[in-house]
Amino acid sequence: MPAPLPSCRVLSLLLGLALAGFVHAFAGFAHAFAQSAVPVSHGIPAGLAALLQPLGLAFDAAGNLYIAEASGHRIRRLDPNGELTLVAGTLQGFSGDSAPAVAASLDAPHGLALDPSGNLYIADTHNHRIRRLDAATATLATVAGTGVEGFAGDNGPAKSARLAGPTALALGSGGLYIADTRNHRIRRLDLTSGNITTIAGTGTQGFTGDGAAASLADLNAPSGLALDAVGGLYIADTGNHRVRFVDPTTHTIRTAAGSDAAVLPLLRPMGLALAASGLLIADAGRHELMQLDLARGALTVLAGQGSQSFSGDAGPAGAATLDTPSALAISPTGVIALADTGNGRVREIDPTSAATITTAAGLGTLTSGGLSLAGASVQRYGSVTLTASLSAAASGGTVSLLDATASSPSVLAQVSLAGGAAVFQLPSAAVGVHRFVAAYAGDGTHRAAQSQQLAVTVAPCPLTATIAALAPILYGQPLPALGASLTGALAADTANLNVLVSTSAAIGAAPGVYPVHAALSGSAAGNYTFTSADATLTIAKAPVAVSLLANGGTLTVQVASSTLGVPTGGIILLTAAGTRLASAPLSAAGTAALSSAGLPEGDYQLTAIYSGDTNFLSAQSSSIAFTLGVPKPPADFALTGAGALTQTVNSGEIAQFTFAVQTTGSLAGPVTLSASGLPPFATASITPSILPPGGAVTSFKVSITTARSAANRLASPDPLGGLLAFAVALPLFGLARRRVALAACVSLLSVFMIALSGCGARINSAATAPSSAKTYPITVTGTTTRIDGSVLQHTATVTLTVQ
Repeated sequence: MPAPLPSCRVLSLLLGLALAGFVHAFAGFAHAFAQSAVPVSHGIPAGLAALLQPLGLAFDAAGNLYIAEASGHRIRRLDPNGELTLVAGTLQGFSGDSAPAVAASLDAPHGLALDPSGNLYIADTHNHRIRRLDAATATLATVAGTGVEGFAGDNGPAKSARLAGPTALALGSGGLYIADTRNHRIRRLDLTSGNITTIAGTGTQGFTGDGAAASLADLNAPSGLALDAVGGLYIADTGNHRVRFVDPTTHTIRTAAGSDAAVLPLLRPMGLALAASGLLIADAGRHELMQLDLARGALTVLAGQGSQSFSGDAGPAGAATLDTPSALAISPTGVIALADTGNGRVREIDPTSAATITTAAGLGTLTSGGLSLAGASVQRYGSVTLTASLSAAASGGTVSLLDATASSPSVLAQVSLAGGAAVFQLPSAAVGVHRFVAAYAGDGTHRAAQSQQLAVTVAPCPLTATIAALAPILYGQPLPALGASLTGALAADTANLNVLVSTSAAIGAAPGVYPVHAALSGSAAGNYTFTSADATLTIAKAPVAVSLLANGGTLTVQVASSTLGVPTGGIILLTAAGTRLASAPLSAAGTAALSSAGLPEGDYQLTAIYSGDTNFLSAQSSSIAFTLGVPKPPADFALTGAGALTQTVNSGEIAQFTFAVQTTGSLAGPVTLSASGLPPFATASITPSILPPGGAVTSFKVSITTARSAANRLASPDPLGGLLAFAVALPLFGLARRRVALAACVSLLSVFMIALSGCGARINSAATAPSSAKTYPITVTGTTTRIDGSVLQHTATVTLTVQ
């Protein structure tokens, strides 16, 4: 232990304590220690400060020890004079890239590594990043990880890659090696190119691959790394209780310690460091510091008795007890620094002093001091409030609140003093009984202090789930998406709460009403009392398609589902009049065959009716035409000319043609008759004009009346013409006195007499040679319909010549 301080040193100490409080408030204006390349704030004696879960250690060339406090969310430096100085981190969170490191936020930092230039690499574990503290500027920058937990980005820029809880670092000529713990991989950051690659681990949690390529091996939560002088990499394969080695030449992996046949097996090895005597292993599960003889492969215990406690300071390390040792570092002079995490201390073993173990930093066991902690003994989750008060007002500084329920206290929050008190709001304090302790780091005039333990029962908070309404579905359809909304959850818990909505219904479940339930899960579920009103899902019967087909004397029915499965039950065959002809059950394929045997002969319009079953609705097919019994000739008729098919008449005369009609089968309606192709101005008369469908009428006549020609009209007496001539001639008699007009009068009277008497016959006789003749093909058309509604039409043609 250091010798008593002279009075001038005490004065310097008090000044340093005052400046420490100033730095916490104005960290961006920190000064630099002359013995370090990293500008830092002034320090306080290591024995007066609590270490909050130390999990990372690293020595620089000057012998300064850097300590990562996971629960303090900060990095502090222990100098050779025994003073602790803040170098990075304030409160829990993520901030501060490109800004002074002492004003930045970290989240549970673990592993540390220093390069020859004094740049400090930090595994910012819960931020899923690797950050670098620049020795020249004292600023932080992210060199790997996006901050989103996961695995991505191999063979590309490390800043774009995803990490998952990185814990350990090792720096060598090959770059920065990273224990990507939750990804169960070891990855390497090339500091020249900035790219990241995986060198060991497949990402599958387990143990495989010894003797094969390291990239094909399975690891289990690796959390410790050490590099030898030629680039060989030792890995604390923590979950597999082994230390494994990756050969730098063959890139194969093997177990170096902790195999099943080992005399002294390992239990959750974490921190690793290479010393002159061999590989040092911090065995967190056995609470021991072990040494592996690399030549013989033998394991020996250097410190710890295997019991989880604190004892042995100032005595032989082998007789001391430890609590969850987790990190190691070796100073330039060979001193072994050990993170005795559960005891809240960093302890050192000096090999030159009979391997004596001492506490280098940390208060260790929490003790009461001039700090009190108060709060209600029962408080609801999400609204826990505690107040820490100093017995004497302090000028500044912060108070940390720790949960001492577990063997290794964890820091829940840090609050600056105001009026000698610090109020803690703990929305995330889990349901259960907690033993809270407040710790004060001290200021320029006040020593560090801890409060008494305060037992607080955190009661669960009510949480209600409302299941989303579900629309009914049909049998065989996919189930709708099931979901629910939560009321009463803290915003910080939404990512850690899952509502599982389930129902006993499945695809193919029978129609009915099914209850829908909600259940709560997730890491935050235990902090709530959960209630949910059940909902229901209705499954209705599905529709079907019914097909009726005729094949000879057999009728086939197919009933097909519109969703899933095969309908069962039976079908009924009905006529258009609703008469039931037959019935039959459906086969396993959803079909039924009906024979016409025994059914009355005749023509039918048939429909198949499906009666439905448990899962399907009833339905009917389209109607089809079907004939039972001896096949009958198809419904049809024929028109033919009877008698003379060619006739010649004079214009104005009537030609008459006779036609025969023959009907087969049953027509749906009468045959209507029409004639086309008639001479100009001629008319046709058809007797009868409609033929009944039964075939009783077997013939009909078509009379065609032709129009008279101009010649026929002149050959006939025309009284009207005579009268017209007389009317023209009568005035001329008045001119008889004139000799000139007498001849004209006589001529007109002659014309009048001729017009009255007429000349020639009314029509041309057959013996008289026609002046002209024209032939017309006359088409007679019969039209009707069949039973199935199709149109049936036939024609017959005769020839008419008109003179």
